[in-house]
Amino acid sequence: MTENKIITQAKKWNIPINQVYELEVEPYKAHFSKIDTTLYNHMNLQTAINNYMQPLQLFYYNPKGELISRFVNCNAGGFPNLNWNQSGAFDHSFPPLPSLTKLDSLITLKDQLVFSHALQKSELKLNIDSNYIVVVFWNRFMGRQSKRLIEYVHKNIAQHHVQKAIVIYINNDNALYEMMK
Repeated sequence: MTENKIITQAKKWNIPINQVYELEVEPYKAHFSKIDTTLYNHMNLQTAINNYMQPLQLFYYNPKGELISRFVNCNAGGFPNLNWNQSGAFDHSFPPLPSLTKLDSLITLKDQLVFSHALQKSELKLNIDSNYIVVVFWNRFMGRQSKRLIEYVHKNIAQHHVQKAIVIYINNDNALYEMMK
């Protein structure tokens, strides 16, 4: 998908253009191949890695860059729409808790930024005053499911009057295409 198509889709779904990034597949995949499995023997590493390969993901980081809440499409359930709010988390708190997906330290906020690049019109500056950084993996591939996830994020921020949160929208259409090859 071209950068212009990503921007066009972002505009349709009310994503601020200066907050749109694109996932770079090679460093992302390489990161997982370098993981020292002995450090993660307490968890099912393959399941954790599979979660990171999902098309729709949502991460909430605190000001220190620590992951505090996480949502992945394969844990959302629901039909015909994914049920991101199955426990009412988006209605009750910001960040939404409880997390639908087990928290881990396989990818840090810093990693998220290394594995993606800003589109030409993106000028996002991470503010030290920010209380939270939200990372949304979205794509056109998942259509309305992607749109609904973005709407949940926007509504949750507005509903809880969150002033100091930065949202980074990482498009992964091209990365998904490369990973499926």
